[in-house]
Amino acid sequence: MGNWRTALRLTALGVAALALVIFVAPPVTVAAQDEQDDEAYDDDAYGDEAYDDEAYDDEEGGGDPLNQESDFQEDESTEAAHESVRFDLHAGFTYYLAAGLGLRLDLPVVPEGLIVGTDEDVRIGLGVEAFWFFDEPGGIAIWPLLAFQWNFYLNERWSIFPELGGILMFMDKDERGKFWKTFIAPLAGFGVRYHFNEHNALLFRLNWPAGLQIGLTF
Repeated sequence: MGNWRTALRLTALGVAALALVIFVAPPVTVAAQDEQDDEAYDDDAYGDEAYDDEAYDDEEGGGDPLNQESDFQEDESTEAAHESVRFDLHAGFTYYLAAGLGLRLDLPVVPEGLIVGTDEDVRIGLGVEAFWFFDEPGGIAIWPLLAFQWNFYLNERWSIFPELGGILMFMDKDERGKFWKTFIAPLAGFGVRYHFNEHNALLFRLNWPAGLQIGLTF
């Protein structure tokens, strides 16, 4: 009889304790669990989005602001060089044992170039060549010229260019006969420049009829 009463009391205490746990600390419902999962997912998504935004901003902005500024200054410098007027002074060595001096003034016509994505420009050159012929009977020739020049800038040091135009050849008709009379001739050539900086370069040019030219660009 005593054992039965003891078991009944223990059972009653267990039920009371279980009821207390249920009412004081209710279990997490399915809805609450879903809400917690959503919050955790939002935190992860927000973190990924912030990371993606930062990566996108770095990619669009070039990352380092110093690099951005450097690239901008380089673009401005290149654009200014293409739009500037160029002058060159050179020594000339042409056919028939002649040597002399010449000058060119190159004016930008298409500074942005003709091919998208290529560092180049188109210029028109106005110049004159003066030669002394050393073979007998000797004499002086003055050749004004006009040429279109297409410049391709390979890197910050080297550029190349073809050129086409015309040249007016004033020569001594009486001493040299019919072949050396004054006439207009086509001009075609190719040249290379080694650039010291944005404005100064060493010039090498070979064309017809003016021959080989070596000089400096200013």
